[in-house]
Amino acid sequence: MATRERLIFSLVCLISFYSTESLALSSVTANTIKGNSPRFISSIESDIESNKAFNYFGVIYNGKSYFDTVDLNKVLGKNVLTKTPKTLGLSAAIKQPGSSEVIDSDGDGDIKLLEDPDTPISLEWYYEDASNKEVKLTDKQTQTTFETLVNSGIYPYVKVSGEIALTSNYGEPKSQTYPDSKIAVTKTPYRNFVVQVAGEAIKYASPHMLYSHGIYTWGDTAVFDPTDENGYVPQDNYFNNFPSVGANGLYFYLVTHGIDNSLNTTIWSVKTSNTNDGSPSAITAIVTKSEGPKAKNSIGGFKHYDAKNMVLVTLKGPDSSSKSSTQATAPKANLPVDIEVIGQTKQGVTLSYKFRINKWFINRGDIIDEFDKQNAWCDGLGDYRSATARELSNAKLISLPHNGNDMFNYKRSVHQGLITEWGGLSYFGGANFYNPTYGWTGTISPVTHNPIYVNINDAALEEGRDKHHHYYALCISK
Repeated sequence: MATRERLIFSLVCLISFYSTESLALSSVTANTIKGNSPRFISSIESDIESNKAFNYFGVIYNGKSYFDTVDLNKVLGKNVLTKTPKTLGLSAAIKQPGSSEVIDSDGDGDIKLLEDPDTPISLEWYYEDASNKEVKLTDKQTQTTFETLVNSGIYPYVKVSGEIALTSNYGEPKSQTYPDSKIAVTKTPYRNFVVQVAGEAIKYASPHMLYSHGIYTWGDTAVFDPTDENGYVPQDNYFNNFPSVGANGLYFYLVTHGIDNSLNTTIWSVKTSNTNDGSPSAITAIVTKSEGPKAKNSIGGFKHYDAKNMVLVTLKGPDSSSKSSTQATAPKANLPVDIEVIGQTKQGVTLSYKFRINKWFINRGDIIDEFDKQNAWCDGLGDYRSATARELSNAKLISLPHNGNDMFNYKRSVHQGLITEWGGLSYFGGANFYNPTYGWTGTISPVTHNPIYVNINDAALEEGRDKHHHYYALCISK
């Protein structure tokens, strides 16, 4: 009996031991792990707090998510013109971050980015007013076509915004919300998507347009369109774009259609092939939104487009140290030079117009003089000489070769002379081409042996006067 009692006692002790161990193990397992919440890396958190785009927000269009503005606008295409913001039916999307973009110091794993179920991510339409303030589109505006909105100066964009949280399956705490003042992120994440409304980027480069119709045109509107005083048409090869020659202070309009290129909606910049744009020899351009300056004896000639669709480009480069009757000097022109005028619009459109200047001209202000004295003044500038007849005009002259022009006046074109390209020089205020009538060329007629002179307005060439007449000086880079 004693043996049986000892056996029962032993079994009770053994059962008690395992029960105690099991209870202890269960107690430990029930406690959650105390650690750190999942976080975005510091650079992403800094971007949120500094109001930079939260790149994990996207847009759903026709059931597909887009996280890149370029891709979104490609699929929207040109047809967006006739659609309205509402009919696009866009909704918000979330992209999951990569493992290198989050901090998981506890190794909890399976980190996901989620929206707050109580405050879902919103997608709304906005535009910026003239003061660059964000304005929400009214319900009526969201039901207005993009074309109508843009024509009224409203450039809609999508804003995706809202509170979000990084979550993990395990750990305590298992999530981190944004914004959260405890981690010094107080701004709500957001991202904007600009909808590009199709339009013709650079439609015309339009200089002075007097003497540009009828007998003054080749009739090739693929190069020069005189209709309604439009101007030069951008070419596939920028070498053939207007202008190919220039002078300090000459200017033209870059004209767009369906795209606002004005300075209050577009950031303009100029790139050149100069090694140093600040050099006295450098040729460049500036972009302003003012109307072209009035010239002496001006009778118009610049088309006035809608103010939203025209911007003024002015050439800057070497000029003479004086326009007076005394001798002057001028820096050597850095030629050839490629110039690209670039605009970034609020609409998300990149505007670009590029051209190459091959020859540079300098004038003598309002001083007129004899042929030999004007030649001497040009030569005295240093790296310049009097411009030849064909460097100024493509007009017909019986004693000179010409390019198929049967009329005794110029025909507007590129690569065929300063006046041929730019038009009446005296109408460019600020460029110092003051004389409204004639200028000497450096060409001697093989028939009359007189110097050939040129009409500053319509570039007609003549040879009926001897060298003692007083005409204008037109100098060109050697």
